[in-house]
Amino acid sequence: MGGTGTAAQMAAVRLSYGVSAEKVGSGSDYGVAHSSFIYLITREGKLRALMPFGHKADDYVHDISMLLN
Repeated sequence: MGGTGTAAQMAAVRLSYGVSAEKVGSGSDYGVAHSSFIYLITREGKLRALMPFGHKADDYVHDISMLLN
């Protein structure tokens, strides 16, 4: 899922969670190089877990189950 907001709001969120993002290219033909983690965040905004790209589904089930208990 992506995030939406003003440029300033998105910059504040990236800073809060240590997300890196950089526009690559220009015009309408550009990409965005960014962190590739799954962030598990509480409703209050507290970062509870950070899952690097490439983990198996069982890893997510394990960690989320622990957090819910």
